[in-house]
Amino acid sequence: MKKKKLFGLMLVSTVLLTACTTGDTAESSEAESESQEFNLSVVQEMPSADLSLAMDTISFTALNNVYEGIYRLDENNEPQPAGAAEMAEISEDGLTYNIKLREDAKWSNGDPVTADDYVYGWQRTVDPETASEYAYLYGYVENGDDIIEGDKDPSELGITAVNDYELEIKLDTPTPFFDNLLAFASFSHNHKKLLKKKGKIMPKQVMTQFIMDRLL
Repeated sequence: MKKKKLFGLMLVSTVLLTACTTGDTAESSEAESESQEFNLSVVQEMPSADLSLAMDTISFTALNNVYEGIYRLDENNEPQPAGAAEMAEISEDGLTYNIKLREDAKWSNGDPVTADDYVYGWQRTVDPETASEYAYLYGYVENGDDIIEGDKDPSELGITAVNDYELEIKLDTPTPFFDNLLAFASFSHNHKKLLKKKGKIMPKQVMTQFIMDRLL
């Protein structure tokens, strides 16, 4: 399991770095600086638009442009608050993260993004029935490995909604790079109402919303 987690972390880092790179040259950037257009070229249709099931750079590039999780990586690949209002408060032993969320964050339909969306998203991803390829990364979170192995219920995962806009996350072991994982799409929130209705998110749904969000 440790080797699998290490490999997964290396792969996550590659995906995050890929998502942050651009193909612009100095000349093209200068020529297009006043156009206010965003051009993105992809080599294929995205295989999955489901945050719990996506596992390739095509999907993650699109998802990182649509969803905003707890943190995002800046130009130096350092985690910065995104869905969070500020950086997490971490206990001295490194096992407990208290995160305050932005109260102005909303889903595209106007629903507020709440702590419960993160709890639901994490529990859904780690649930063996979801069959997420990246579920093992939750092995750093309290009870994560036991849930993945089917020995505990997803509701026992170490993430709790303290209130609508505050999360408490408990880890099994201090994890210095956990802030970076919080910038990875697999650790993002899920829109509980939509997923309860649709079952899973299809690429067409996300890309249609991506376009609409930029037209409004």
